[in-house]
Amino acid sequence: MHLLQPVLISAALVTGVASAAAPGPHSAMRTHEAASVQGRVVAYSLTSRGDVDGLILEDGLEAHIPPHLSAALVFTVRPGDAVTVRGTKGRNGPVIDASSITNDKTGQSVQRATPAGQGDTGIQAEGKVKLQLHDPRGDVNGVMLEDGTQIHIPQSVAQGMSSALAPGQKLYAEGTGYSGPLGKSIAAREIGPDKASAATVDTMTAAAPQHPPRHGKKGAETPSSDP
Repeated sequence: MHLLQPVLISAALVTGVASAAAPGPHSAMRTHEAASVQGRVVAYSLTSRGDVDGLILEDGLEAHIPPHLSAALVFTVRPGDAVTVRGTKGRNGPVIDASSITNDKTGQSVQRATPAGQGDTGIQAEGKVKLQLHDPRGDVNGVMLEDGTQIHIPQSVAQGMSSALAPGQKLYAEGTGYSGPLGKSIAAREIGPDKASAATVDTMTAAAPQHPPRHGKKGAETPSSDP
């Protein structure tokens, strides 16, 4: 009995240490919390390539944004500016995944667009086409409206509705994208002459090959402008 007693005591001590070190049920599964903080910018947060991916505030808080918003952020906020940051706290450390960053003095804001169908209707635009936009190969993949809004669609969709994308035509689009101090850009989910007749991009992509005959030559590139 005396020989077993130290072993049992040691086992109890090890068990006690393990229990004390083990995280509780909430610490390992801690969820992100919504946050809204104010502070003064001391520097842009930079990647090793020199890209801006957020801000560093004077209290050490890091506010991070998606890379596609970096240009808008630099345009809107500079070191020394007071800002309000809204987003979700990181799991560890003073970090916020920012949903919006507002310059307190100018009121200008950089914010993520809410995807359509997720508690919001997304970004909408309506107006006359000013000019067509193109991919690096020169194929039409969108338009710019007279108010400067840029609407982007797959090239296959653009090919099937070339007459509707002609300058001067009225166009409606809804989707996700960016709206801020640099302008407005939409990846269209629905597009058409007006909201009532707007079709989803998925539907239009499937319908696009119907303009050239399905079994015709690939060289039939542009659909007829006739109804």
